[in-house]
Amino acid sequence: WQVVEGDKTLNGMRGATAQRNNATSTFYNSFDMRLSQEIPGFASGHKGVISLDILNFANFLNKRWGHIEEMGFSDGSGGNVRRWVNYAGTENGKMIYSVNDPFSMDTKNNRGESAWAAQITLRYTF
Repeated sequence: WQVVEGDKTLNGMRGATAQRNNATSTFYNSFDMRLSQEIPGFASGHKGVISLDILNFANFLNKRWGHIEEMGFSDGSGGNVRRWVNYAGTENGKMIYSVNDPFSMDTKNNRGESAWAAQITLRYTF
């Protein structure tokens, strides 16, 4: 019951079925930064713009910021499985279960979502 008592939503649902999407993950903030400078072109009426974009700028400033924290669902082989209670064997003819921490959060970073990235672009108009 430690798990149920430790969660406000579950504790209020004792004896009932928990509603779908009734709990939420932590809020995620991210902001990006762009620096751009217009530069003269090679001929009359031509101009260029050089830009530096830093995505997830907070993570650029501090590696602990800008992480997407979510519940882990992966089983390690690409499947989506969330196991809260696992079968841990038998003892004296009785089944034994292990309980995972349902409040553990994983940092989402499969494709670099929680890391900063930078790109430089050059645009020339004529």
